[in-house]
Amino acid sequence: MPLVLYRSSDGRVATEEYMKYGKKVFCLAEKTPSGVLLTEFDHSKQVISQEYSKAEDAVEAIKTYLKVSQVEVRNVGTYGMIEAKSECTGCGAVGLVRELDAASPARIEKVPVIPIFLCKKCGRKHYSLTDMYLKSLVKGNRNLFDDKELGEIDADVDASVASMQEYILRIFASKKISRMK
Repeated sequence: MPLVLYRSSDGRVATEEYMKYGKKVFCLAEKTPSGVLLTEFDHSKQVISQEYSKAEDAVEAIKTYLKVSQVEVRNVGTYGMIEAKSECTGCGAVGLVRELDAASPARIEKVPVIPIFLCKKCGRKHYSLTDMYLKSLVKGNRNLFDDKELGEIDADVDASVASMQEYILRIFASKKISRMK
């Protein structure tokens, strides 16, 4: 059975949900000037992985990334923003949308390492940083750590990720950006 892909009029392509990491996830592909940005989301719309593909288009990028050969592409019209049913820490409203959704993919020039979501009501920023996503960042960027840090990470990745989460929390708190829950 082919994987169903939903292509919007702005060229974004989202997959139907599929099982990965022991849970249901979906992937969004966006053709940007730097390549195709592939972002996987969990059921609560938190980012669990994000990477670039050098594929020529979003459909090919998804097929390569997910290692599938058969897809069914359905055109869906206007793109519907990724909306997390998370509560804003500023105004209490429920509904945070991905900051990158405000621009067309062709205008996405800089992708933040840590994904940002905005409150639909007041615009307050929130960051999405799951442990799974942070582990992926660490694994893909080992060159940013010295030998001592790499030893600590290799010895206990979960403790290292917890420590990094605390450090990142302090950095974002000083900028008045809350963590998405």
